[in-house]
Amino acid sequence: MTKKKDSQNTQTLITEPLEPASPTAITQQKEFEYKYFKLDTSKLVSLIKKDLQATNEGSAFLSQYNKEDVMRYLQSPVASEKIIRQISNLLYNLSPQYKRLLHYLSSMARFDHIVNINNITLLEQPKEQVKNKYLKSIKYLENMNIKHEFSKITDTLFIQDIFFGYDYSTDHSYYIQPLPTDYCRVNGWADGVRTFEFDFSYYNSTKNREELDTNYAPEFKEKYELYKEKGKDYRWQELTLENSVCLKLNESLSYSIPFFASVFPDVFDLQDYKLLTKARTELENYVILIGKIPYIKNSDTVNSFQLLLDDAISFGNKLSGVLPPSAGFALSPYETVEAIHLGDKNQVANNTLADAEKSFWDACGVNQSIFNSDKVTEESIRKSIVADETIIFKLYKQFERWLNRKIKLCLNNDFAVKIIDSTYYNHLELAKAFKEQSIYGLPLKREICAVLGQSPLEMECSIKMEEVLSLDKRLFPLTSSNTLSPDKVNGRPAQDSTGADNTGKKIVKDE
Repeated sequence: MTKKKDSQNTQTLITEPLEPASPTAITQQKEFEYKYFKLDTSKLVSLIKKDLQATNEGSAFLSQYNKEDVMRYLQSPVASEKIIRQISNLLYNLSPQYKRLLHYLSSMARFDHIVNINNITLLEQPKEQVKNKYLKSIKYLENMNIKHEFSKITDTLFIQDIFFGYDYSTDHSYYIQPLPTDYCRVNGWADGVRTFEFDFSYYNSTKNREELDTNYAPEFKEKYELYKEKGKDYRWQELTLENSVCLKLNESLSYSIPFFASVFPDVFDLQDYKLLTKARTELENYVILIGKIPYIKNSDTVNSFQLLLDDAISFGNKLSGVLPPSAGFALSPYETVEAIHLGDKNQVANNTLADAEKSFWDACGVNQSIFNSDKVTEESIRKSIVADETIIFKLYKQFERWLNRKIKLCLNNDFAVKIIDSTYYNHLELAKAFKEQSIYGLPLKREICAVLGQSPLEMECSIKMEEVLSLDKRLFPLTSSNTLSPDKVNGRPAQDSTGADNTGKKIVKDE
C-alpha cells in the first residue's frame, strides 16, 4: 500500500497497487474491441490514399529530372549541353506555355526577300544579259523554297539554340535534312558562317547504319568507310561547305544553350501550382459524415447507448457501401452530426496559378497580354512585339549570310539575297511605308511585292502573266470620284482659285 499527499487538500490518499491483467482478460479485451470497433472505414482511407497519390505524382513533371537537377545543369551549361537540350525538347512537348512561347517567336518570321546585284560590273553589261542572269538566280532561289525550309530550322533553333543540317537539291526540288545535334560540333567559320564536323561513330549503331544507304548522301557513306579504315582519327570529319548548314540563335555564346533555358524552373513551378490547384479543387469535393450514437439520458452506467453497438456498426457499414467515392462515414458518440468539408468553399483563395503564369511570362520577357488579356493598352503590346521582333531580325542576318554563301559556291557571285526585316506583325505597315516612300521616287516596288508575300520569281511571273492576259485592257477600276477627271464628276462646281485665310474668310485679290 502506498501513500500520496495532495498538495491542495493536504489529505493522505490510500491507493491499492494495480495487479497486471491476466492473459484471459487481454484476450477478452481484444475480442471486445474487434466486436465493437469493426466499422468499415476503407472508403475514408481510400480518400486519403488518393490525395497522397495525387501529391506524389504531381512532384514528377519530368520523370527523368526534377527542379533541383535542372538548376544544377543550368549552373554548368558547357558540361550539360546535351542534357539541357533534352530538357528543352521534353518541355516543348509537355508544357503548353513553353511551346506557345517558342511558337510565338519562331512563327513571326516570314523570310520575305529580294535579290540585288552583288557584282557592280553587271551594270556595264547589256540589259538583256543582266536580266537572264537575274532570272537564273531567282529560279535557283525559288527552287530552294526558303520560306518553308527556313521556318523548320527556326523552330529547331528556338528549342535547341543550334541547328546542323545537310541540304539536297535537284533541278525541281530542295530539302534540308536535320542532323543529330549530339553528333555534331562547330569547328570554324567560312564567309562568316559556322562550319561543323560530324561524328561518324553515329553509324556504328545497326539501325543508323541501315539508313546510311537510303537516307543519307553518298558523302556520309564515303567518310564512314574512311573512319572504319583509318580509325578514331577520322571519327570527326567536316562536311562539304556547299551542302552543310549550321546556324545558331545566340551568336554571342560559344556553347549552345536553349534561348529560354533560364525559364525552365518557372515551367516546373507553373506545373506544381497547377497540381496544387487541382488538388485543392478535388479536396473541396470530399466530405466526411460523422454519425452520432445516442446515449440513454440520466443513466448512471458508462457507455449506455440507446442503439446497440452491433446494430450501429451494421447500419454504418451499409451506409458506407452506398456513399459516393468522394464521401466517407464514421461513427461518433458525440451529440451532433456534421458534414465536414476538407476544403473551405467560402474562403476566397489566392489565385496562385495566375500568379505563377504571370511570373512565367515576366521571366520570359514577353508581354503576357499577347496570349491572354490582362487590362493593358494596345500600345504596350505593340511595343513588346517590336522588342521581340529584333530577335528575329538578328536571325535573318545569319540566314542571309548562309544563303549568299550557298549561291556563291553553287551558282555565282553576281547577285545577293536580302531578307527584309518583316514579320507577320509588321509586314502591312512596311508595305504602307514602302508605298509612301516610292511616291517620292525611291526604288521600292520589289520590296512592296516581297512584304506582300511574293517571291522575286513570283513577281516576275505575275508581271508577265498580266501582259500575256492583257489584264490592263480587260480589267478596269470601278467608277468613282478618284478615277474620273474633275469635269466629269457630278456635284458641286469647282471653287474659285481665290484662297482663304485660316479664319475661313475669303481673301480678295488687289486689282
